[in-house]
Amino acid sequence: MIKGIDVSRWQGNIDFKKVKASGVQFVILRAGGSDGSFFTDPNFYKYAADAVSAGLHVGCYYIVGKNCKSSADGLADAMRFAEIIKKIKP
Repeated sequence: MIKGIDVSRWQGNIDFKKVKASGVQFVILRAGGSDGSFFTDPNFYKYAADAVSAGLHVGCYYIVGKNCKSSADGLADAMRFAEIIKKIKP
């Protein structure tokens, strides 16, 4: 079995080296979203850098809000997501 965790700002400070030592192999990070308003998770870039530094595999997700009702809205959300994640270094 492969172990992973889902992480967003709500988890606070995380020691990703301890996470790795516990047997976790990957993290899925909330990059941001459009639920309510457009946002980038305030801990996303730190979490990404720390998780990569600890040797964890990193994936990302973006929460699409209820106002995404058309293909144009979906494309705009996808472009925002791409803009957020292009700044992380694997």
